[in-house]
Order: sequence, then structure tokens, then C-alpha cells
Amino acid sequence: MSISIIAAMTQDRVIGKNNKLPWHISDDLKRFKQLTTGHPVIMGRKTYVSIGKPLPRRHNIVLTKRRPYRIEGVTVVNSFLEALKMFDNQGRGREELFVIGGSSVFQEALP
Repeated sequence: MSISIIAAMTQDRVIGKNNKLPWHISDDLKRFKQLTTGHPVIMGRKTYVSIGKPLPRRHNIVLTKRRPYRIEGVTVVNSFLEALKMFDNQGRGREELFVIGGSSVFQEALP
């Protein structure tokens, strides 16, 4: 399994403000879509809420500590490790997986 972290940040390392991107750059969003379409994406609950719906043509996985937590059209897990085990158990271990935020999910994904 290949795990890629994808993020954009300001010069002072801000990745979000008030659960939103602090900018809107069309080319950034197009590149994000180009890279992640067709791949599973892992995000935290707050990132999902800020997006507002599952990202199309991607397997959306939301990490949350809240139990029970259900979102239609989304796989909900309680840890990054649980998400990885789920992919291994489904025989999908050769796929590239994208970690798309927020900060706590990035921290959990890093060694």
C-alpha cells in the first residue's frame, strides 16, 4: 500500500482556518482532484464537515473518535490504523491512499 499525504499551506504553515481553506486557488483544487480521483481518501471528521459531502469517484474514509457516527456514502473508522487494516483485509493493499487532512489525521499518518 502506498500512502500519500496531500496538503496545501500558507507560508506560515496554516492549512485551514475556521474549518475552511484560507484561500481559493482553482489550479490547486484541480490538481487535488486530478491526483485523488479514483483513490481512497482519508480525512478527519472536521475536514469532512467542511467539505460537506463525499468527494465523488473516491472511497471516502472519515476518522472520528465519536461513536456511533454514521455518514451515508462514507466509511467511518476510529483510527488511522483501523483504516489501513480495513484495506488490507479487503485485499486492496496495492492501492495508493491519500491522506487529505486535517492536522490530527496528518499527525496520525506520519511515522
